[in-house]
Amino acid sequence: MPTGRELRKHLEGFVRHHAEYNAEWMEETFTWPPELLRLAQSEPFAQFQWLALRAPSRVRILGIRPEVETPFLSLAQFEVGGFCIKTLHYGHGSPDDVTATRYWIAELVSANQVRLLACVHEPPTAWHVLDEHALTRAPPDPVSRHQG
Repeated sequence: MPTGRELRKHLEGFVRHHAEYNAEWMEETFTWPPELLRLAQSEPFAQFQWLALRAPSRVRILGIRPEVETPFLSLAQFEVGGFCIKTLHYGHGSPDDVTATRYWIAELVSANQVRLLACVHEPPTAWHVLDEHALTRAPPDPVSRHQG
């Protein structure tokens, strides 16, 4: 089982490999936006290791965890948490390399929107996105929250 530091190193490798992210923006220590901190501490996100990318226009929060880890993570857990899931499958198949490892990469877009990527890492540097899951949920109803 990789340590938190090892997972963050893998996440940094993923960021460097994907053009939509700028590795120069990475921050391992950062101030969490309160609504994203609550989401990151909730299940099933509590098992992820997180870092921030401080882009010029906004902070992007990314997390990583191995796909096969205890406790096991499945998309059904997000549905139970109130998320609707839309999936985009990419054409890249699973690598034959026995050193390849599967990871979940999450980007917390808002308290009610998450981009979840099913990825494969082929050491030393190759990363492949197998599936992209857009997780959305309706914001809590402010009226029902105050009734009791």
